[in-house]
Amino acid sequence: MNGMLRRNVLVSIISAALCQVVVAQDVYTPVLEMVLENSSMLRAYGAVRDASVAESRTGLAPDNPEVEAGYLFGNELTGDRRDISIRQNFEFPTVYVQKGRLADTRLETAGYQYRLQRQELLLEAKRLCIELIYNNARLNICSRKLDASAQINDSYRRMAAQGEVNAIELNKAASAYASAKLEYANGEAERQRIIAELKRLCGGKDVTFDADSFPEIKLPADFDGWWAGIRQSHPLIQYMQSTTMESEQEVKLALSSWIPKFSVGYMGEFVPGEPFQGITAGITLPLWENKGKVRAARAAEQAAKASLEDAVTSLENSFRALYSHCVAITQGLSVYDEATQGDDSAELLRKALEQGEISLLTYVQEYDYLYGVLMQRLQAQRELAIAYAELTAVSL
Repeated sequence: MNGMLRRNVLVSIISAALCQVVVAQDVYTPVLEMVLENSSMLRAYGAVRDASVAESRTGLAPDNPEVEAGYLFGNELTGDRRDISIRQNFEFPTVYVQKGRLADTRLETAGYQYRLQRQELLLEAKRLCIELIYNNARLNICSRKLDASAQINDSYRRMAAQGEVNAIELNKAASAYASAKLEYANGEAERQRIIAELKRLCGGKDVTFDADSFPEIKLPADFDGWWAGIRQSHPLIQYMQSTTMESEQEVKLALSSWIPKFSVGYMGEFVPGEPFQGITAGITLPLWENKGKVRAARAAEQAAKASLEDAVTSLENSFRALYSHCVAITQGLSVYDEATQGDDSAELLRKALEQGEISLLTYVQEYDYLYGVLMQRLQAQRELAIAYAELTAVSL
């Protein structure tokens, strides 16, 4: 097969694959909305968040009041004695202020953690949708290959019945057809597996997703400007910043724990003829209980700050690599599409076989080559869509 024929057939097959209208950017929205509405995993994340919120509001009130009562038996001269004591312990007001601020920060942390978990869940669902688009498009290509193989197989069976081809050529046609059937069956099995995964994320609800072309992708013109715009709104950074603020509040709370605690109360001692009663006051000096707390809190604060710095740097480098990867694939696809524009008939290869210009073996080899080229382009589109989904996951 000469180079011109190969190029013409390549152009025609690729043109047929590209004739589908590009779907809208929100092609993923219906599935993602189903995940948000029905995901049991997301409900579990929400329950954990609510539990963390409830836990963060505990321990903010003063200690429980203490009540003691006693009855002491005396003799005939002194009589019995009855005692009663009521006491309330208080921490210095600064401690309650710091506890309240720490609780507020923990509320924010729980919210950011939930948002991060939600984003990861939606990104997983979006990846599955991308895989499903790829698989649907692949099945379309496999279907055309299967139809072409079926036509050739039927044609060679009729020719064999008339003695026009030998058994070897007939077996080649049958093998090509069987291979195409197997490839299509494998693609359909993979499609069902992906749908089952999506169904799991949707809480067992049936999912319908028939898109077979990728949404148009428009990359930001400048990475640094884009990164500056989304950096502070990324849930991972917000979560790490909140945990750092938590550690700072823990240091302040540890420092305030060295302030003495106070207690006030009422005490009464009642004996026949000589009752005693009045108010009491006390102070607790934190000489040993809080030893090492400030040092531990400051070490945790430094660790949290280091983790935040590492998270920001790692995320930026990861996104920069994803952006560069998207740019490279986009440029490659653009050059590829420009080189394969044309309106030649997709029947060139089959007609060349029917007219005896090429052998069946050459036909199978050339068709597999063209099929491989088309699959390479489809795989590049899938890779671009996944990279872009990870790059823009902050919008989920």
